[in-house]
Amino acid sequence: MFLQRCGRGLVLLVLLFSGGCAEPPVGPPTEVAIVPHISEEVRGKLLEGAITILDRLENYDEALAVEQVFDRLNQWIHADPVGDAAASAEWKEDSLRDSLPEDYQDMCTDEKLGSSVFDPIYDIVAIRDQRWLADIAKTARGEALDDIDIATSLFRWTIRSLAIQSDPPLLATAGSSGVRWFERGEILLSGRGSAAQRSWIFLELLRQAGLQGVMLATVDRDGSYRPWLPA
Repeated sequence: MFLQRCGRGLVLLVLLFSGGCAEPPVGPPTEVAIVPHISEEVRGKLLEGAITILDRLENYDEALAVEQVFDRLNQWIHADPVGDAAASAEWKEDSLRDSLPEDYQDMCTDEKLGSSVFDPIYDIVAIRDQRWLADIAKTARGEALDDIDIATSLFRWTIRSLAIQSDPPLLATAGSSGVRWFERGEILLSGRGSAAQRSWIFLELLRQAGLQGVMLATVDRDGSYRPWLPA
């Protein structure tokens, strides 16, 4: 009897221990994302190729050049998908967007601002114009070293290179809305500009030179701002 009880106890203990030590069920394998690796050297060549085309637009058909730059820039930015995903996850809307006039709100939607894809028209033109402005700022400053001397040189270049005209006005109205609302590159190519356009170009040149500039304005009775002069 004693041996039978001991035998039953041993069987019970074995069952208990075997049940407690059982391995948990194996779940489905974790999905592993296979990310194509592109070296930094290749990424650098993609970016360099895009900038080279922008530097030599006179050698290309403009439409084809824009297409090539657009393609290479998108390859460059997506060549690092891990960094691209991290940057997108950390992106936050800038509070300054809410201060823009209503007419510009649709141009700065969350979808557009958060996208990692370059716009085939506006982004490429903006990069082209900034490249031109950077070259002008580098040349026009001459040998100037002090901030005030650099700003003076850029101001002189602006007023000497862009013939003054009245259109478009500093403040558009129903009776005088203006028609020459050109992009920066178009203003530079035309060699002409109104007070508003020359102020815009001058401030952009200051920015490229690493200087801070602002557009001073007065306040009308209705609370709206009336542009005055750059400083």
